[in-house]
Amino acid sequence: MATSSLNLTRRIEAGHVEYWRVACGALPGAQLHEDRELVQLITGRTEAPWLNGVLFARFEEGDLGGRVDAAMAPFRKQGLPMLWSVGETSAPDKLGRALRSHGLAPLEPLAAMALELERFELPETPDELTIEPVRDEPGLERWAAAYIDGFEMPDPAGGVIRDIYRRLGFGDDAPFRHFVGSIDGHPVASGTLFLAEGAADVWHISTAPAYRGRGVGAAMTAATMQAARNLGYRYGAIVATAMGAGVYRRLGFEQHGELTQYVWSP
Repeated sequence: MATSSLNLTRRIEAGHVEYWRVACGALPGAQLHEDRELVQLITGRTEAPWLNGVLFARFEEGDLGGRVDAAMAPFRKQGLPMLWSVGETSAPDKLGRALRSHGLAPLEPLAAMALELERFELPETPDELTIEPVRDEPGLERWAAAYIDGFEMPDPAGGVIRDIYRRLGFGDDAPFRHFVGSIDGHPVASGTLFLAEGAADVWHISTAPAYRGRGVGAAMTAATMQAARNLGYRYGAIVATAMGAGVYRRLGFEQHGELTQYVWSP
């Protein structure tokens, strides 16, 4: 790739912040606090830890424990479950250790991956799978049903994301493009393309448990990447679990870093 791995890593991590910068505008009461050291997401919602947290921290040397305490204060005061994301560009190196000492538990590391779209080759779509873009609220309801089922998520948490996307709309100028995959008319898979600055970020690739292992997830990812390429984007990016990373590697994605999230619950 012509763009350096470090630059792509920064872009992938910045895309996470940019996602919530847009989403906060569609979630009443949500706030994104940003300064040169820290980006905090505070929605006030308690349905899931990922609705609040620290999206980025790059602390200078000094009282690291005090900085972590100060960053955690709003969540502790309001009793909000939260996630703290630590990526390749976070600092200092001992930040993860400091978070653990403050009662935050690390989750499974995520792979930060990117793909040069001109090199992307579409895989075969399973014959029984139909993939459609979401154009209206009924389509979003089908997308949400697949998303909630695929991630095996409690409906209240999925409902928050559904409401955010409903408020942001479905037009060609919307920052998010959603895709729903159906088999025999039943929604079984989801995918979302976030049109961020510099790269097209893939979110919410999911497949209902009963339909996994049939190429559905790869086909949903391909649909988002084809849409991004048609819009003139050069790179696609995704943050993947260990289970999904193998699928994305087979599609041509390359890993450019790692993201670890630390969870805290009141």
